[in-house]
Amino acid sequence: MCGLTTVSTLEFEETRGDNDDGDVEGAGEWVLDLSRLTMLTSLDLSHCSTGTREHVEAASNLTGLTELNLQNCVNVTTEGLCTVSCLTALDNLDLGYNPSVTIRGSARSKRPPKLDLGACHNVPDEGLRDLRGLTALTTLDLHYCPNLTAAGKQALGRAVPNLVSRG
Repeated sequence: MCGLTTVSTLEFEETRGDNDDGDVEGAGEWVLDLSRLTMLTSLDLSHCSTGTREHVEAASNLTGLTELNLQNCVNVTTEGLCTVSCLTALDNLDLGYNPSVTIRGSARSKRPPKLDLGACHNVPDEGLRDLRGLTALTTLDLHYCPNLTAAGKQALGRAVPNLVSRG
């Protein structure tokens, strides 16, 4: 990361490697050491199928992050997401298309205002109750969450009073 300390936006694009065994090259060890990128405000790790809890934990050390995209990072779990609660500047968290995200127990901070849970098939009505602590939440994407009911979404509206948009 030498010479990159002033980078403010980093988008990681996973690619198929040309190695003999066909493994996918992904969020390698370098992602685990982002600590020197102190100016980083936006980190996009979307579609990173090799991303793990450790990668999310590394991102949680970037206290200046305002945007974190973990869309379609199939190895990201609710347990791993608990670590991003310390990101007090976070304005936008994209968790869409993550089958292991249930939200249960993940909402420990008042942020972010924008949260995308679209196509997180395992988010239940009970998981929405855990969002009530997100007092800054104004926009929530819940499209194609088949385990949610209309009653659950209505209860969410009462629990998160600043919510303006939910899908």
